[in-house]
Amino acid sequence: MLKNMKINYKMILILLIPTLGMVIFAGSSLSSNHQVSKEMRATQQMVTLAVDVENLVHELQKERGLSAGFISSRAGKFKPDLLAQREKTEDGRKELFRFLDSNQRALTTVADPLRSALAQLETLGQTRSAVDGLAIAPPVSFRYFTDLIGTLQDVVAEIVSVSNNTDIMSSAFAYLAFTNQKEFAGQERATVNAALAAGHFDREGYERYVRILSAQDTHYRNFARFVDKQLLKEYGDKYANSPQYRRIDEVRAGLLGIGTGGDLAIAPEVWFRDSTQKINLMKEFEDQLAAHVTDISTRTADAARRSFVLSLVLTVIFAVLTFGLALVMLLSITRSLTALVGMMQEIARGEGDMNRRMTVDRKDEFGQLSYWFNQFVDKIQANVAKLVASLR
Repeated sequence: MLKNMKINYKMILILLIPTLGMVIFAGSSLSSNHQVSKEMRATQQMVTLAVDVENLVHELQKERGLSAGFISSRAGKFKPDLLAQREKTEDGRKELFRFLDSNQRALTTVADPLRSALAQLETLGQTRSAVDGLAIAPPVSFRYFTDLIGTLQDVVAEIVSVSNNTDIMSSAFAYLAFTNQKEFAGQERATVNAALAAGHFDREGYERYVRILSAQDTHYRNFARFVDKQLLKEYGDKYANSPQYRRIDEVRAGLLGIGTGGDLAIAPEVWFRDSTQKINLMKEFEDQLAAHVTDISTRTADAARRSFVLSLVLTVIFAVLTFGLALVMLLSITRSLTALVGMMQEIARGEGDMNRRMTVDRKDEFGQLSYWFNQFVDKIQANVAKLVASLR
């Protein structure tokens, strides 16, 4: 089949294979960069969702602590603070819903945990009514808010698994570990607040308190393992050594020393204020961690976009150069062959001008072919001249 194919088609076939390879390679590179850019945009949306979820969690954590103090004091303490806090919780819920309404297509990866969290949020009003009527025990109220917060944090945990980028995953794991540490700090606030409002720890409350402290240590170690070292240093210098943290450490030592055997003389309002100041600092650092994840995803997305554009430009340039060079080479070959074939046809048909010669203006094989063709025609012309002379 190939021996019957014209030279120009053979040349096109020769160039087609490497050209296809280049196109496939370039297409793969472009697709990869486009996918990275798309993934980073999705990551940025997920981080925004995580921040909105954690903002709601932060308000629910405070409502949990105030509800515990309100019930344990038999409605004697925290009522104005609790009502004000519920408004803040509702603001956080509205902000989350606004994001969800405008980003429905981006939420498929977290649809299941999100659906579960939103369903549980629907029961918040019933629990609040039970708290107002003192129709719910402090441990039951605590468990309800903790379970609700847990379902919301399941959404954040799912978000962490969205990206395959190593740097983003490490930062996201650090963020998740820190939000878990903060959640247990919120549980500590609620548990101690209930005990102080009642004037003492019961056995269940004290055992829960010890478990909460242990959980905070575990989540801190996970946080320290994955977080950027500069951020870890900043956390230690600015937050962990702050007066707010130290005050809570002092109260912890006193509470662990008293245990279940003595009265607690600390005013619950003071404890709630001090522990809230610490948790607010944690929220500040939590937002900083979220911004760090966003910054990494933004830089990665920008790099992917630049690489995508560069790959596209280089692909177009190389394609134009390849096809341009191929066209020049093809025309160079086929024109010489076409001229040579034309002259051979004229000679073969007996219509040729024996004084015509091929132009020898190149030194490649076609130049040599033209030269030797001219030599061949010279000999034919000489032989014809001899033959004509002899016939005379």
